[in-house]
Amino acid sequence: MSTHNDGGPAFPLPDMTLCDYFAAKAMQSIIHSKQYQYGGFMTEIENLEGIVEDAYKVAYAMLKAREA
Repeated sequence: MSTHNDGGPAFPLPDMTLCDYFAAKAMQSIIHSKQYQYGGFMTEIENLEGIVEDAYKVAYAMLKAREA
């Protein structure tokens, strides 16, 4: 379990945190840029896991910036 500040609920539903919301938005952008970079969607599971990890890195950076 992560001890990162996840920002709390993003919506009235407690299952999605602000961190999850930020990660989802970041992931859309990452996938979009990779489609242009490689000319198509990459389906290898290791690439998909890397996209998810990068999206959460962006999300945690966004949450940290909110604390400043």
